[in-house]
Amino acid sequence: MSFIESETQELKKSTAQLERALKAVCGFLNHKGGIIYFGINNHGEIEGQDVSDTTLKNKTIANKEYQVLFGVSRNTASKDLNDLVEKRIVKRAGEGKRSIRYLLN
Repeated sequence: MSFIESETQELKKSTAQLERALKAVCGFLNHKGGIIYFGINNHGEIEGQDVSDTTLKNKTIANKEYQVLFGVSRNTASKDLNDLVEKRIVKRAGEGKRSIRYLLN
């Protein structure tokens, strides 16, 4: 398998780059789709990664966090997150309006 960044393939050295990866997900949703690989550097070399406590803690996002992260309205965040749920990229966790979080599927 060839690991080269393109309009449908994104390489991230680690999940510490999750914020940038989420932006790539939005770009993929607005275009042709795509794949994000973690543990691969920008030269296409597999490095792997350690799973830290930070990685384990930051595996979910709430609507409000999505709004701040991407600078969008509540309605846009809801629409985007629902789109990600429909495409089975993330799934809902929690119940009620204030306790819903979204996690990578």
